[in-house]
Order: sequence, then structure tokens, then C-alpha cells
Amino acid sequence: MKIVKVGLIVLLPICLFGAGCPVTPPSPLVGSWEGTRRSPSFPLVPDETVKATFNADGTATLLQFPGVNAGSAATLLVNYSTSGNQLTIVTTSLFGTVVDTFSISGNTLTVTGGSDTVTLTKQ
Repeated sequence: MKIVKVGLIVLLPICLFGAGCPVTPPSPLVGSWEGTRRSPSFPLVPDETVKATFNADGTATLLQFPGVNAGSAATLLVNYSTSGNQLTIVTTSLFGTVVDTFSISGNTLTVTGGSDTVTLTKQ
């Protein structure tokens, strides 16, 4: 029992000050993003405003404001994860799991899935 206590006393300060404990950096997606989206399937429909807030805990809020009626927004509360340039979004709605490709350059986030590409700017 004394060995365990001594081990904790020695290791705890090392971990608290970051010398030797692995630290996972936050996802580069963490933060609020905003942009517009044009659907190639419906070129005559006005652009939609898209807002996304990615949290460090792997949750996100996605809002989409249709260009036709800017007063009604579709909101999705989702879980997300990244691996390399793959963004996986998991919803409990009819969309299920969606895997898109993303890239970040400066304050610009580009997400591509299927024939759609959305470009967002960090707020």
C-alpha cells in the first residue's frame, strides 16, 4: 500500500505539469464556423447559410438556413470525430453516419461530401 501511495505522490506532479503525460491536442475543427452552401443539384435555389460549432468533447451543432426562407433553420446536434482528413459525423436522425473529407487552411474550413462542397470561415 505504501508503494502505491509513493508512486502516486511521485507521478501526480509530473502529470500535472505535463512532463511525461500524453496530451491530446484539441481538434483543429474546435470553434465556430460560418459560410454558404450552394447545392449543385438545385442551382436555381439561393445559397444557404451554414453555421457549425465544433466542441472539444466531440459534439457539434450544425445549423442550416435555407436561402428561400431565412427565418427557418434546420438544427442538428451531432457527434463527430476526425482521422487524418476524414470527418465523421454521427447523428441519431435519418442521416445516420456521414463521412466527408475536410481541410483547413488558415481560417478556412472546406468540407466535401459527394458532389457538395461547403466552405466555412472561422468566427
